[in-house]
Amino acid sequence: MSVQRVGALVREHGWSRGAVSDEFNLSLDGISAALDYYDAHPKEMDDIGAQRDKTYERLRYLSRA
Repeated sequence: MSVQRVGALVREHGWSRGAVSDEFNLSLDGISAALDYYDAHPKEMDDIGAQRDKTYERLRYLSRA
C-alpha cells in the first residue's frame, strides 16, 4: 500500500483512518506517518496520481484492443 494511495483514500475519498487500518491491516501509526508524508509532498503525490491515472487509461485502452 503506497503513501499516495493511503493519502488519496483519506484525503480525497473520505475514508477514516480506522477504515483504512481495518481494510488493509495497517497500523494507525503507519497511516499517520503516510499522511504526514502525503501532506508534506503534494507535488510528488499529484505526480504519482497522474502517472497512475495515465497507466490505468493505457491499460483500459489495451484491454479493448
